[in-house]
Amino acid sequence: MLGEKLCETVHRYAVDGSNYVKTTHWFRMKVEGRPELSPQREEGIEAVQWMLEPQWRQAAIDSYPTIQEVVRTASGTNKR
Repeated sequence: MLGEKLCETVHRYAVDGSNYVKTTHWFRMKVEGRPELSPQREEGIEAVQWMLEPQWRQAAIDSYPTIQEVVRTASGTNKR
């Protein structure tokens, strides 16, 4: 179930000599059970897994700054 919008993040990247800007829209979501997940390989995502909240909060510490921003926003600690 799609919930409230949390935030948007923007990052830049290069592919084959071309530069791109990508805006990602982040939402709270809720699912029933644990549906099967599959990585979006064309985005360079190699693996995905379900995590409990303490696990994903810990994993976010060593993640990209944009992911850390999403966690801060979801926690209500993102000061703008």
